[in-house]
Amino acid sequence: MVNHMPQAISHNAVKTQPYKKLSVVTLVLLCIPALAMMLTDEVQWQVGDFVVMASLIFVSGSIAIKATELLGKNYKWLISSLTFTLFLIIWAELAVGIFP
Repeated sequence: MVNHMPQAISHNAVKTQPYKKLSVVTLVLLCIPALAMMLTDEVQWQVGDFVVMASLIFVSGSIAIKATELLGKNYKWLISSLTFTLFLIIWAELAVGIFP
């Protein structure tokens, strides 16, 4: 009798690996404003700001990961560039309101 369970676990681990890395990157990036808040009064984020930014970073990264999986590695730079541009536009709009 052949046990197929380790292959299933291995396959799932490979699919979740990019999202684990994205979670770590999200937390590291959120440490930047948290550290800045400790060092200066110029940065004043509330809990909601951290939640929104964490969501924005994680969703943007997830879109890039999933789109790369669906469209292939040939489009990785294009997908990443478009996702990052959209991320910056949303971030700027939330921060200072670039659109009237």
